[in-house]
Amino acid sequence: MGDLYAAIRNQHIQDYGSKFEEWAPRILVDQYSDRTHFIFELIQNAEDAGATYVTFSLYQNRLVLCHNGKPFTEADIRGICGIRSTKDEPESGKIGRFGIGFKSVYAYTRTPVIYSGQYSFRIQNLILPYAEKNESAGIDTILILPFDGKVPAEDAYGEIRRALEKYISSDVLFALKNVRSINCRVDPAGEEWSVNKESHPISSIVDRVLLLQKGKETKELLTFHTQDRQPILIGYELKQGENGHGKIVPAEQHYLYVYFPTAVETHQAFCVHVPFSTTPARDNIRHNAINENLSEQLNQLFADSIRWLLKNSYITLQFLNEVYPIENNCKEENLQGIYRTGRELLQNGLRLLPTDAGEYCSVSEALLPYAKNIAENITQPILRSEYGENACWIESEISSEANARLWGYLTHCFGIRVLRWKDVLPKLKAEILEEQTDEWLLHLMEVIYPTCTGNLKLKDKVDAHEIPFVRLQDGTHIYCRYDGVAQVYINNPISAKNKISTKILQDKRGYNFYTAALGIEEYNAVQELKDDVVCFYGEDSEDTDIPFEDNLEHFALIERAIKENQYEVQRILAAVPIVWTKFGWKKPTECYICPDMLEKGEKDKRAVMAMLDLPWVSEDYRGKVPTEVFLKIGCNVDLKIVDVDQKTYLDLLGSIDFRLYSELQKKVFAKRYTKVDFPEEWNWSCTLDHIDDILQCKTLQQSIGVARYLNDIVKKHPLYGRLLGSQGRSFNTATAEGVDKVPSMLALQLHASAWLYDKNGDAQKASELKKSMLSPEYGRCCSELLEQLSFETENEAVEAAIQSVDTPYQDFVGTMLKKPDELRWMFETYQKFQRKKKKEELAPESLMGLLKKQSSAQTEIESELTPDEEELGEYGAVRNLKHREKKLDESFQEGLEGQKAVTPRLHYTCSESNQAEKAFLRAQYFGKCQICGKQILQASGKVYFEACNILPTDAILDRYRHSISEGWNSLCLCPNCAAEFKYGKKNLSELISMIQNYHVEEQDENLIVCNIEMQGEKRSIKYTGKHFLALQRAIKIYEQDSTHKQE
Repeated sequence: MGDLYAAIRNQHIQDYGSKFEEWAPRILVDQYSDRTHFIFELIQNAEDAGATYVTFSLYQNRLVLCHNGKPFTEADIRGICGIRSTKDEPESGKIGRFGIGFKSVYAYTRTPVIYSGQYSFRIQNLILPYAEKNESAGIDTILILPFDGKVPAEDAYGEIRRALEKYISSDVLFALKNVRSINCRVDPAGEEWSVNKESHPISSIVDRVLLLQKGKETKELLTFHTQDRQPILIGYELKQGENGHGKIVPAEQHYLYVYFPTAVETHQAFCVHVPFSTTPARDNIRHNAINENLSEQLNQLFADSIRWLLKNSYITLQFLNEVYPIENNCKEENLQGIYRTGRELLQNGLRLLPTDAGEYCSVSEALLPYAKNIAENITQPILRSEYGENACWIESEISSEANARLWGYLTHCFGIRVLRWKDVLPKLKAEILEEQTDEWLLHLMEVIYPTCTGNLKLKDKVDAHEIPFVRLQDGTHIYCRYDGVAQVYINNPISAKNKISTKILQDKRGYNFYTAALGIEEYNAVQELKDDVVCFYGEDSEDTDIPFEDNLEHFALIERAIKENQYEVQRILAAVPIVWTKFGWKKPTECYICPDMLEKGEKDKRAVMAMLDLPWVSEDYRGKVPTEVFLKIGCNVDLKIVDVDQKTYLDLLGSIDFRLYSELQKKVFAKRYTKVDFPEEWNWSCTLDHIDDILQCKTLQQSIGVARYLNDIVKKHPLYGRLLGSQGRSFNTATAEGVDKVPSMLALQLHASAWLYDKNGDAQKASELKKSMLSPEYGRCCSELLEQLSFETENEAVEAAIQSVDTPYQDFVGTMLKKPDELRWMFETYQKFQRKKKKEELAPESLMGLLKKQSSAQTEIESELTPDEEELGEYGAVRNLKHREKKLDESFQEGLEGQKAVTPRLHYTCSESNQAEKAFLRAQYFGKCQICGKQILQASGKVYFEACNILPTDAILDRYRHSISEGWNSLCLCPNCAAEFKYGKKNLSELISMIQNYHVEEQDENLIVCNIEMQGEKRSIKYTGKHFLALQRAIKIYEQDSTHKQE
């Protein structure tokens, strides 16, 4: 043998050089990302040798492999010592016997030793064999890898041990044809385990394979294979079902096998082995003609496997959803054909989709139920009667969330139609329903009740009136209504032609469906009115042609129906022109009851309406139909309250009072949101129908009648109110503005018309008539109206002042005295003129002089002594709490005579504080800002600060304002903080909470810190005890006063 090894050494030195060991490892060993990958290479060599079992024995200084394959030959020795790869030769029938893959062992060893048959040798320098004494007594091939390589023995032992535990599982045997058992033993721990494989042929292309590992569940596979020397494999994992028939479940292994798992993901739920040509590290598949041919064979094997599984009843809904290739996620081109093949099988008509009947249908025959209960109730025979002889429901479980992937695949890729209740129910003809049992019908009614009553989404609602759901006593089916007329009644009256099945009515499922979904009612006067009367009247007078005598009979029925359900009668007749007037047939809401038909008190009150040409209820009804009937069906007694649009309102307002028009436009209507402040019942757009007609008063008596009539109207609809406008929906921001004494449309019309009579018997406009000049005959019967109307202002002093000036100036003086806004503007103009005149009379000062005045020697100014922030609390501490509270309460109780209390909801608007408030704040804080703590000294040495109100003083009632000097409503702020507090966004909720809950402690010299938000930032207000106590007591006293007034 020595001559053989020497010959191989000489040949390899000649072929590869004497320094092969120096450069070869970088090419042959380092190409693997995981250096323990050599374990697969050793198993591969055993598989190529035809071994049926392999044993790994790991010691602290070596790894020993033993297998029962064919002994080495001279060619094997040359192969294991050479560097030629055989992985690209699939026709050889071997995985890659002794190619460059074996060289991966040199990551851990330098001198592997091999005992096999008649040969015993060690390998040095990767390629040079030397004879070795054979210490093996057995017939197995033994490979010994001493840990004498670059990796220390301790590290080698640990890495290889972890690799064996990771790789040697039952899955490693899936694609191996010869090796059926692998054993592992680890010393000195004594740990040992084994994996085994059993194959049981089922047919020429199918095996039942068991992968076993002690301590773990046996894995059972249905394995499909080609007939090649290196077969392609597809393995479906089996679990035993309840009926003893195995069911296929998703496999956990999603990586492609090329004899062993590779780094290529298949993205399939079954195992795939293809003897592809790969890179040496088995991490990528090469793209060549050989692999393309293998890919086509794989696709064909997959199609054959699906047909076999279908024939043998393994195809289930769960299989299609979890195992079948319904998602195209694989990136490897050689494996993408599996998805395409699966799709083509369905497109080409393979009946692969399971039905509830235990059969299969194709995608062209299949229909998808949107909900499981659709398929359960609309059975296959019913479905086929509606959609054709070949129509099939896919198994109803397809509608469950668990099968959402398959649902999406079938609808997206094949356009299988999805049927909802709204699709199938309208197709239920009477002939179909008559073939079904009572129980089937009752169950269907229970299931579709939400769909037909509108408890589901509007788009899914089904109008059950359009389906012949009513089962009669003879078993036939009809619609509940025909041409708008009821066909049946829920109480089955004797006079009814059609009677509902008693069995269906006695079951609550049927009764509830008929009453709620079909709206079948009892036969009564209201129903008779709806079914037998309304149909005689058209949409308006022109469409209605009925004798008056028949109309009187209808009103007799209406009178009876009102006793049963007045509001339902009013609803039914609201759009029916059933009342006769001189203008023809009118709807009740369009008609007016003549005052002569009312009782005396009501008649006198509405006598003014008699002058109008309205669609009065015909006098022909008098004595035949009670007036009460017309009232209850919605005929009008009073003129209707109507609303006008904004343009109409503003046009009239602008012609009467342009100043108010401009103010409303700016403060209210130009804003995004508007609302009524008070009174709640007031509405600016409100007016009275025909108001212009009734204001055409020709006599004083007509005017008095109109005034009496309007007096009741304005009690419910006031003439003036306050209107708010705001850019924000909440109306509590700085953009909110209000306008007082805004007239309604009715007020403007009353203002613009000359309908009131003075003492001289002349008709006048209210705005041009002094209330004292109004005719005394109006009396007290219309006091509310006269109180709300805006008469000309009466002021004897004003009149005297006007008369005291020369005639040319009287109009000017009158305007100034009667219109405060004009007077204010004139006064401000006069003041500006006087200031300008005075300034012009003074000698101008040089710019240098003005500049010198702005520059003061601060060192010469004696400033006020100011304590630091910690001492401020001492100055403002409450020394005697009860005494201080008593003094504050006495101050706040003085002068409580108003009607409205201050609210603890702190509005975010401010106004200037008075001098008493500033004096209090100066004594408490010495000008230091309560928010930032900054103090500003003026050139004079005095402190400067702004006293900023929390509540706007103009919102505080007069009876509360006297207490402001106590400082409770003010803050001592620097100009910057004052500006932010006045005009910025704020959140004072925590301050409000402290006002309500904080307890001021006696003798506590610490400042009270209240957290707020300004401009979205966290800030705080610091209070002295005296200051915060004043704020608390004020809120409490005035809140109690408000509660007392309300009671």
